Amino acid sequence: MLDEVARAVSASVGIAPCHDFGSVHLGKIGYTDCETRLSIESWQGAWYVRMEVVHSRGWSYRKTSVVKWPYSRRGPRDLAVVLEDLAVLACFPPSPPLPDSRGSLGRLVDRLIRRRNYGRYEFRSTLEVTPRVSVHAEINAYGNKPEISLFEKVESRGFILGQVPHDAISAISSALDAYQMDG
Repeated sequence: MLDEVARAVSASVGIAPCHDFGSVHLGKIGYTDCETRLSIESWQGAWYVRMEVVHSRGWSYRKTSVVKWPYSRRGPRDLAVVLEDLAVLACFPPSPPLPDSRGSLGRLVDRLIRRRNYGRYEFRSTLEVTPRVSVHAEINAYGNKPEISLFEKVESRGFILGQVPHDAISAISSALDAYQMDG
């Protein structure tokens, strides 16, 4: 029911779906199941990658985050720069090492919770639109399980966080690459 409401609201403001990849990855983040869905949509002359991350644990817990960013004005299959961004994230551990933007408090908290930070990557595929949208990723690992945290920040608004297992990045990249090649 909520999905239908969201689609109606999106349509009323002019967001047009272009291609729905459906569920591209199922995995785990800690003790929760993580489903990653992918689609492409257009709005105000720009094409957006839309990644929906659903965390659930049985029937008692469900949280959905949607991270999206504009990547092209030429067409939906113009995905080369997006694929370059995903290729950087797909390398684990990152080579060359990514910059660490945490302060001393962040490093202390990470040590206390036994999280290893591999750096922050600022997406290069994000177009200049109004309001300004920026997306960055942080690569972390708990033990030997790497995770990608994607942050979407819209100017003068809050941010949206979507966490996916590292394997989801390869699945997203494969789906987008196949879509780009079909055109």
